[in-house]
Amino acid sequence: MSKILRNSLLAGSATLGLLLVGSGDASANSNNDLLQQVESYSLEMEEPLEEDSAEQFTGASKFTDVSPGDWAFQALDDLVRRYDCLKGYPNGTYRGNRALSRYEFAAGLNACLQQIERLIAETTADFATREDLETLRRLMEEFEEELALLGVRIDNLEGRVAFLEDNQFSTTTTFNGTILFNLDVATGDRAKIFGLDDADYNDFSDLNGFASTLSDLAPASSFAQVIDRNDMLGLFEGFGVTDSITMGELLNSADLNFNANNLSAAQAASVISTFLSDLDTINDTQNSAGGENTVADDFNRNRNSAVAFGYRARFHFDTSFTGRDRLRTRLQARNLHNLKRFGTGTEQTSPNFYGFRADNDVHLHKLHYRFPASDNVMLHVGAATLVIDDIIDAHTTAPYSLTGLPLGLTYNNLMFEIPGIPGAAFGANIRFNDTFRLDVGYFTNNPADANLGLFAGSYAIPIQLNVDVNDDFKFAFGYARTYQPGGARTNENITLSTTASVLGQSPFLWVDSSGNIQESATSGNHWNLSATWDVSDDFNISGYIGYLNAIGESGIRKGDNADLWTWALNFAFPDLFKENDVIVAGFGMLPYLARAENGPSDRAPAYMANLEYRFPFTDNIEIAPGIYAIFNPNGNPNNDTIFIGMIRTILRL
Repeated sequence: MSKILRNSLLAGSATLGLLLVGSGDASANSNNDLLQQVESYSLEMEEPLEEDSAEQFTGASKFTDVSPGDWAFQALDDLVRRYDCLKGYPNGTYRGNRALSRYEFAAGLNACLQQIERLIAETTADFATREDLETLRRLMEEFEEELALLGVRIDNLEGRVAFLEDNQFSTTTTFNGTILFNLDVATGDRAKIFGLDDADYNDFSDLNGFASTLSDLAPASSFAQVIDRNDMLGLFEGFGVTDSITMGELLNSADLNFNANNLSAAQAASVISTFLSDLDTINDTQNSAGGENTVADDFNRNRNSAVAFGYRARFHFDTSFTGRDRLRTRLQARNLHNLKRFGTGTEQTSPNFYGFRADNDVHLHKLHYRFPASDNVMLHVGAATLVIDDIIDAHTTAPYSLTGLPLGLTYNNLMFEIPGIPGAAFGANIRFNDTFRLDVGYFTNNPADANLGLFAGSYAIPIQLNVDVNDDFKFAFGYARTYQPGGARTNENITLSTTASVLGQSPFLWVDSSGNIQESATSGNHWNLSATWDVSDDFNISGYIGYLNAIGESGIRKGDNADLWTWALNFAFPDLFKENDVIVAGFGMLPYLARAENGPSDRAPAYMANLEYRFPFTDNIEIAPGIYAIFNPNGNPNNDTIFIGMIRTILRL
């Protein structure tokens, strides 16, 4: 019924249009012809129309009587597709060959023009109007001077950019650096080595450089007693010494019961004289990496007590080839050494950030390339002075102590401070997920020596599992296997940990047939457990516990074992007075040689306490005043407590 009504309305409209065409002076015959056409159209419109016929085709193809071969097909198709302003008959035909009246032409043209106007209006709705353009013109006139000045500034800026591009240092390398100034002073007597006291030093000083024989009972007895009460008899095991009696027999070579080495009186005296000279050098020397004062001076006990001022400068050239990698070339120069063993008698007073080689010369201090193997794996290759924490993560569990004033409380020194290791290295950081990460590396300090190469000299193989439990609590568990070849102790081939006592740095000592103090090649099993906890936004607790089992691998002490322990707690209060400042208070036990088979060990643990305040003076300048103390330095309760006062200033370039 609805179709019939619709067709009737269409037929009525067509009839009205045709009647209008035939009005005026038209003849009756013309009217009859038009009526016949209307009747014909009405009959055709009553033909059934398929519901889906218009939906099966698009464009002109939807008309059943239009084919792509028709001469006007393309024009008709464009009008239908682009403007949708031509309609066919309800039965799906277009009747393209039928004559067109003027009214029909006007109606079709009007429909297309209206559609075109609508599309133009939609497209240009956001275009500027004439009023907008007039407003813009008035603004340009009002700010004409400012716009001209801005144009000049842009021209100048473009010129400067062009100059920088033409004269830039590198398209791949950036420069940065830090300059550190230390004002520091130490109080207390110079720390004595091993377990020796003032009386022992006096005896050794008297005996050092004595005459050609030790036949006099007094000096021989004095020397034997000092060696015996300081558990140093094992150092002379190669001479058959097992107790104070056999020690006395060595000293008094006239005793025919002691003939194992067939030493004459002069030879025995030479052995002891050489031993004392080496011991005196060990007492006075700085770690060999520092290169200072390797000459004995009669068991000096004078501490450098003046206020000292020094610097350390580091310059980094960081190069990236892909945007995700980094090649770091570091140059360094320094003269800081007042608070090392050269000044205080112990490395346990060492400040953080002192660096190596205090000779004012510029050295290539690091050559380190890191690059991603994948989104979760970072690889490292280094050729110069890489240390353990260049690859193994020490920062996460030491967020505030890592940049603190004393080295002893920075992190587990038995794991991360092994001075005999810096050199070439390679390793990887592997991220399994947001919780677990694994660091592994291989370090050696003899890669360029053709006799030793990568694997025959000193080496360290650390591995550490890092666990980020959440944003506030993190911990790490690490292990390292190390090896350092032995040699003369005065050359300091072995240093198990920078902040250990002089004895703890190389526990397997022995005296050779000439009287020189030797150190056995030493391997080590290093363990680390460290953690950090952000109790709140302005309070952090971090700490560590470390253990080292060392094994003598050569010489008289081969097979001997030694145990060293360390621990510390650091309390940090960040952003207390201003943004990025921090107060750090720490206390801990420095690496302690608790046991050494067949040789002396530390008499007592050495402890450190620290209090410092670090604050940014500007964005690029940090100032850090602080004080720290070492109790029982060198693991020797006969030593005075050493107090260190320091003001450190860091300039970042």
